[in-house]
Amino acid sequence: SELIFFFFTLGVNFPVLVFFMGHSMLRLKQTSQAAKSSQTQRLTNAMLEVFVRQLNCITVSHVIPLMGLFFFIAFDSRAMSDGVLAGAKLGLL
Repeated sequence: SELIFFFFTLGVNFPVLVFFMGHSMLRLKQTSQAAKSSQTQRLTNAMLEVFVRQLNCITVSHVIPLMGLFFFIAFDSRAMSDGVLAGAKLGLL
């Protein structure tokens, strides 16, 4: 019951988050193209690069472990061998 509620909440909030991230990237790209000076273009491109790196780090440090956690919540892990479980736990760390 709680897991279904969590997935429902995630399904409602995730599209909004994706929209805002995409909109931010689009605005940074537009600012970079509309900038008059080369210094402003370089700074905007650097800000866009930092934003993309932050998204990648969030994916690696939060999203992938959370998906692993949901996998073990949704499926019975007692049926898996000890080696597979040990490898999965090590991979999620």
